[in-house]
Amino acid sequence: MKHILDHNPLSYIIMSYNRWIDNAIGLKWFTKVFVPKTIPLVEGRWRLMLFNRHLFYITSKVICIYIANKIILLCLPLHSIHLLQPLDISLFGPLVSFYKSIIRATYKFGYIFSINKLVFLDLYLKAYEKAFIMKNIESSWMKVGLLPFNPPLVIDALLKPVILISEIVST
Repeated sequence: MKHILDHNPLSYIIMSYNRWIDNAIGLKWFTKVFVPKTIPLVEGRWRLMLFNRHLFYITSKVICIYIANKIILLCLPLHSIHLLQPLDISLFGPLVSFYKSIIRATYKFGYIFSINKLVFLDLYLKAYEKAFIMKNIESSWMKVGLLPFNPPLVIDALLKPVILISEIVST
């Protein structure tokens, strides 16, 4: 795993040729980032990891790592994990908005056709610092019903009726 951003030792980046996660990258992230970075947070207690559809999470090799590191794996139904992820709810929306405004401000007098990875990371870090503030973090936990604990927020979202395109066309 390649270390990036000398001033931020908690940041890592790894890339595949096709830009998709694969089993090797997933396993490397899990063993080199997730496991060691979350151990200090739980002090020997069990941890919970939510996932959906990434196959590297359920190989026999990874399952042995889960057990050895006291990690419980919970597979959620398809298209539901976003309802439980506070970051998706209240942090990544503002992050995208701040990133776009930083791009516009940085390049307002000229055209830009591409941004290399180092420039991207520099601009991303500026947007991250604006979006990941305590107010947004606290709001995200409330909106997913985790703090204060309010399960009906997620349950009600899962139980909303889904309108299929075929139903709209036939009416």
